[in-house]
Amino acid sequence: MGLGIFVSKTPVVYIRWQLNERFLILKQILSTALQGAFERDEITEFQKNLDWVAKTSLAFQDSSYENLYSILKTLQSNQFNMEMLIDGICLYEYSIEEGDQKLSFFPFAH
Repeated sequence: MGLGIFVSKTPVVYIRWQLNERFLILKQILSTALQGAFERDEITEFQKNLDWVAKTSLAFQDSSYENLYSILKTLQSNQFNMEMLIDGICLYEYSIEEGDQKLSFFPFAH
């Protein structure tokens, strides 16, 4: 794991996850599920096999290039080289007007 930044209108600061076999299997399961939801018109704008990055966004539209140094300085003391057990994944919809809305939760079997 480590930190990354996507350069766009506002910088996207994220934790990048290390890919392993189990993570790639998860990606395939999610891709199949999302493809099915797209074909049933339950979601829009889905495209399969894009340059997918396994990540957790920390700063998105609330960031700017002016405060990027402060964001990174705040994160500097954190250790990002640990293991985590993930028990599920949530699918959210986001809009500026309504914020986050949880659509689905997919639990993982242990």
